[in-house]
Amino acid sequence: MKKQKLIGTLLLFFIFMMIVASAAFFALKSRGEINSAYSNLDLRFEGVVYDKTSLDHTRGMLHLNIIYSSTDFYDVRDKKNIYLCVIRNDKIDLITSGLHVAEKGDTVIVDTSIANVQLIRDNKVIDNWNIYRSDTFGAFYSYRKMHKI
Repeated sequence: MKKQKLIGTLLLFFIFMMIVASAAFFALKSRGEINSAYSNLDLRFEGVVYDKTSLDHTRGMLHLNIIYSSTDFYDVRDKKNIYLCVIRNDKIDLITSGLHVAEKGDTVIVDTSIANVQLIRDNKVIDNWNIYRSDTFGAFYSYRKMHKI
């Protein structure tokens, strides 16, 4: 009887570990594909936050008025499932994980060549983070609904 319980417990543990390993594998695969998509960009821009839309407490979209941009137009929503931002009409919608820190009036500087985002308030850098994200593809469906441009 004890032997059957032990075997049953080990079997349940094995099944649980397989589920955890599968979830981890798919999360890492998704993260790698997202990071790969961002690493091929050559965008540099600076803008002032005029609004933000939250997906959760840290992730979402910052809506920026352009101060400087290396391009006047960047919109790959029709061509790619994942993307960093949309640039058009002197505005930028930036998908970011720094949402919880940003406030209206802050300046955001993005340089994809070094994969960096800086948040500046009152002429001081108050936060600095990497543009590479750990989101799953499912999150990008929600981001598509947040655009203001």
